[in-house]
Amino acid sequence: MKTYWAIMFPQIIIAIMYVGIFAASVYFVLTQDLSGWSEAQEKIAVYLLGALTAGLLQILNYFFSSSLGSKVKTISRGAN
Repeated sequence: MKTYWAIMFPQIIIAIMYVGIFAASVYFVLTQDLSGWSEAQEKIAVYLLGALTAGLLQILNYFFSSSLGSKVKTISRGAN
C-alpha cells in the first residue's frame, strides 16, 4: 500500500512551483514601470495574472476543501 506522502508528493511539488511562479509574476508586474508598455501588453499581463489567480484558487480549493480529505480517507482505507 502506498503511503500518503508517496501519493501526494507530485501534487505538493506542482502546487509549490505554481505558487512560486504566481508570486514571481505578481512581483514582476508590481515592480515594473508600466508606462513604457503598450495597451496590448498591459491587457496581456492582466489576462495572465487573472489566469494564474484562477489556478491558484483551484490549488487552494483542493488543499483546503473536501478533495484532500477524500483522498486521505481513500488512502487510509487502502484503496488506490
